[in-house]
Amino acid sequence: MKGHVTSIKANPSMHEVTISIEFGEQIGNLKCYAFSLSVLETDFPSEIEVISDDDVIKKIVVGRSYDFKLEACFVTSYQRIEKVRSNIEQIGNTCSIKFQGTVQKVIDEDFVCRLDSISENIYVIYEDSTNDLMIGEIIEFTGELKVEPSFEI
Repeated sequence: MKGHVTSIKANPSMHEVTISIEFGEQIGNLKCYAFSLSVLETDFPSEIEVISDDDVIKKIVVGRSYDFKLEACFVTSYQRIEKVRSNIEQIGNTCSIKFQGTVQKVIDEDFVCRLDSISENIYVIYEDSTNDLMIGEIIEFTGELKVEPSFEI
């Protein structure tokens, strides 16, 4: 999904960073989670390096646009709902986001959900068992939106 990086906020004693990304009219500006390769010396760095799932080092720079791969992580529960009202909703001033979507695939403990309003599938890293989850069910869950740049636009 295409997005423009507006700011990066780091926890200087850790590798975790919060990246504010403008995704456009469909979902707006979201605070997203990323894991920096290095401990950062400043609270607001202008760029960071992250490692992709395929072990490639990628740079994220404030003011640039990227095509991002989206994942929901730290998801510990879900509930079935009748219909989707809003696919993505930021919770307060945190990286926590409420998602609503249709289950497309169940993969061991994780699953893939379709977020119709943005025409995207999102991989969900689930912290528990998905034994009772069925393909086609509409669910709501809360987690953090983890981003990884696919390439710069």
